[in-house]
Order: sequence, then structure tokens, then C-alpha cells
Amino acid sequence: EFVVEPRHSLHNLGILRQRADLARLREDYPAARRIYEDILAPGRVPEYGKDWWQAKYDHLFMAYMEGLGDFVFREISKLRITHPELGGDELLPRFLDLLGRAGGGKPPAKALPDRVG
Repeated sequence: EFVVEPRHSLHNLGILRQRADLARLREDYPAARRIYEDILAPGRVPEYGKDWWQAKYDHLFMAYMEGLGDFVFREISKLRITHPELGGDELLPRFLDLLGRAGGGKPPAKALPDRVG
């Protein structure tokens, strides 16, 4: 019998994160960003939950690495208005650091995002 796992299963989430990590290692930031977009799709993880915030940070970091600093700056600025905690104690400093980087120009050549947990 074939069993379909729910879209939000931890197993599927782990596989998607592994795929994103591999894309990141290949410096294929657009591919990694698309995987994080998939994780952020409605129904995949609870919106504004821990997994959502981590994926949102990773998604925006990959966009930054692609040179989309203006987009990243706007997105984090909007999130700060509605959710000033930006994911809590662990992610808040990372979001603020990314906001500062995005407002300051081009990404460093070899920067890699910090991973929570």
C-alpha cells in the first residue's frame, strides 16, 4: 500500500533542508532560495512558527547572496512592523544583521548563513 506523507511532515522538511544545504554548498543560491520558498508555501509549516522563521531567514539570506539586497531589506523591514520579535531570541540578531548587510550593498563572496539548532 502506498502512503502519502503530509506536506508538513518533519521527514519531508528535513529532506528539503538537506537539498537546500547542498545547493548552498554548490553556491547555487537561486536553487536554495526556491527550496526555502517551497518550505514557506502555505500548509508546509505553521506560519510564524519556529520552522517558518528559520526558513524565512534562510530564504532571505539566499536572496541576499543572489544580490537582491533591496528585496531583502524591504521584506525584513515589513516583518519588523508586524512581528518585531523576528522569530525570537535566536533569530532576531541574525535578521537584524542581515537587514544591516542588505542595506549596505553587495554580499561578501563567501558568507554563509548561521543555522539555528
